[in-house]
Order: sequence, then structure tokens, then C-alpha cells
Amino acid sequence: MNKKNLFFLLLLGIGLFSCNGSTELPILNGAKTADIFSRAFISKIISGQPDSAFLDVNKEVLNDKMKESITNASLNLNGAVLKKYRVVEEIIKPFFSTNGGNFTTYRLGYEYEFEQGNVLFLTVIKEEQGKFGILSFNGMPLSAPLTELTKFTLSEKSEFELLFATWHSMYLTGKIVARTII
Repeated sequence: MNKKNLFFLLLLGIGLFSCNGSTELPILNGAKTADIFSRAFISKIISGQPDSAFLDVNKEVLNDKMKESITNASLNLNGAVLKKYRVVEEIIKPFFSTNGGNFTTYRLGYEYEFEQGNVLFLTVIKEEQGKFGILSFNGMPLSAPLTELTKFTLSEKSEFELLFATWHSMYLTGKIVARTII
């Protein structure tokens, strides 16, 4: 078996077995403090403490619209009983400047499961000189758990769809390998 075929089979196997993978991510060591800060901010919103949550927002972005968004989320979720949460997004971006203005941003996404349903929370946090501040926040109710909304299975596909998916994978793999070789 040549390298090209082995590479294709590896990609196909990864694609097939990762289709039904978990939507939950582990928190990287570099983001653990930001994760704790983010979840504490969300907890303040859920427990009906928007004024306390305002203190966590970066002063540069705290405006009436942000306050209204946090207040509305707090009113809608006040008293909701949390069953569990899952980390569904984690992006860390360090920024370095020649004038010493170094900082890191963290984009963290969580799926919170309540008795009444699920909510997707997205936070962007800025860490500068060891201090954290919320740059943006969004809470979106979900019609179902993310595992159901993002589910993709091959069991319900026809032979034609499977054949097309295989052909398309081979085509893309060939293009990737060709670009790598050339």
C-alpha cells in the first residue's frame, strides 16, 4: 500500500469515527484561570446578580447595550437550576506589542443544561497584567442539546450518499496530497 492510499484511509477513518464525537472539550492549562473567571461571571447572571456581573466587564466595552444584555439574561435565567455544563469552545490568542501592551484573549463557549432546557454561553475575556475582563458575552437558548443539534450519522444515509461521500473524500484527499507534493 502506497503512502497516498494510507493517508486517504487514515483521513477517511478519522472522518467516519469523529462524526459522532463528544461536543465537550477539556480546558487547557493555559485557560483554566480564564475558565474560572468566565464561569463565575455566568453564575452571577444565573443567580440574578447583574450588578455584580457588570464589575467583571472590561470598562472599555461596558455600555448600556451590554448592561441591557446582561440584565435580560439574568431576568430570563434567574433561579434556573443548573444540571451540568460542558465546555464546547476554547480559543486562546496571545498578543504581543513592542510598547509593552501585551495581553491574551480567551474565547470560551459553554453549553449549560438546565431543567427548562439548554443555553449556549459565549464569552470573550481579555487578560492583561493578570487581570481579567469580559469583552463580549452572548447567551443563546438552544432548541435541543448540542450533541443532538450537531449529530451526524452514516446509519441513515443511502448507498448513493455513502458512495458520494467516499468519492468526495478521495477527491479532496487527492487535491491535498497533490498540493503537498507539488
